[in-house]
Amino acid sequence: MNSQLFVELSEEQQELVAGGGQLTDLDDYLDTYFKAENSEVDFQAMLESGPDGSTVMQDFSQDFTKIANAAKKDFSAQFD
Repeated sequence: MNSQLFVELSEEQQELVAGGGQLTDLDDYLDTYFKAENSEVDFQAMLESGPDGSTVMQDFSQDFTKIANAAKKDFSAQFD
């Protein structure tokens, strides 16, 4: 059985084994976004006429909420 415990490595091979070389650039970008839109509409009307006749009633309602959100992470590292 032939085995070599110590083997000579080139500088490039040593950098590869040790983690890829020297860190030269590091960027970490974080961003969040939140937006809420509320819409509330209310319409009412009531009409009447005379002795126990003619009645008109109207009612319109709207309650609306729109929510949008997002999150982003962008990370990069450069080694030479």
